[in-house]
Amino acid sequence: MRLLLFTVVVFINLSSRCQPSAEKIFSLLDGKKFSSFNNYVKDSGNKDILKLRIDPFSSREIIPRFEETVVDVFENQPEFISYRINLLSGDDVIFFYEIRNKSGDSTIKLYKNLPVFEQFESKFEEIYGARMDYADLFLTDIVFGDHCGMIGKNPGECEQMISYVDHWDILSLRKWLRSPNVEKQMYGARGIRLLEKKGYMLTTDELRIFKILQEKKGNVHTCSGCTFMGLPIDFVASEIADNYPGYEWGIEDFSPKPLHLPTIAGIIFCIILIFSVGYVLKNKRKDN
Repeated sequence: MRLLLFTVVVFINLSSRCQPSAEKIFSLLDGKKFSSFNNYVKDSGNKDILKLRIDPFSSREIIPRFEETVVDVFENQPEFISYRINLLSGDDVIFFYEIRNKSGDSTIKLYKNLPVFEQFESKFEEIYGARMDYADLFLTDIVFGDHCGMIGKNPGECEQMISYVDHWDILSLRKWLRSPNVEKQMYGARGIRLLEKKGYMLTTDELRIFKILQEKKGNVHTCSGCTFMGLPIDFVASEIADNYPGYEWGIEDFSPKPLHLPTIAGIIFCIILIFSVGYVLKNKRKDN
């Protein structure tokens, strides 16, 4: 079984009698059967019992036989996250889950099957040759790319990668290459390739991990300009590993550049597109 990162945002309106309560989700967690939990969430969304937003970039393989799931549950007001469920499963059995409050600073409930969790840790270390960084599990806010948004700003992790490359910090890049978070892995691979352009010789182990990344299933959260989307991990990893230097232009290309006519036109197009979508959605609500 693949290890997936699957993020679902669930809106529960407790004032509606036709909608299921949070207790149903908790009972399915206690049942430990992942497919039942997963199908319930998906089916509820398809039947409009629950309002779901499934991020297209969030399902991805990390290591074989295990799955990682993040569920944000909303009650009453969709702008407030009531709690988050982080879970791990293997062979359709949930062996770890934690329910945290909306701010993430306290745990409401925790379950761990220690023997299976240790097996998961051991398998990860066997594949990547390093202990797992637990802080990199259940991350949903990292994006891989550069010059993102209307102003063309680099994501924070992109800036950190640039700093690692500038200072020849190969140890930090290797750590990212072995992260359970795939966006960090892509930045680690990209940074190492940029160092190769500056004279660094790739090791056999780095080439081995590049191959692992090229076989991964699922999507990585990417951005470029106004475009934010999920792209297949194997495609992005292959672009970094095989199509270099066509994909990698060099560290100087990550630096901010003065706005020129195509950039200004792109910004204007993004603004028009955003307002157009908002206008259509507003009229659609009126019609309903």
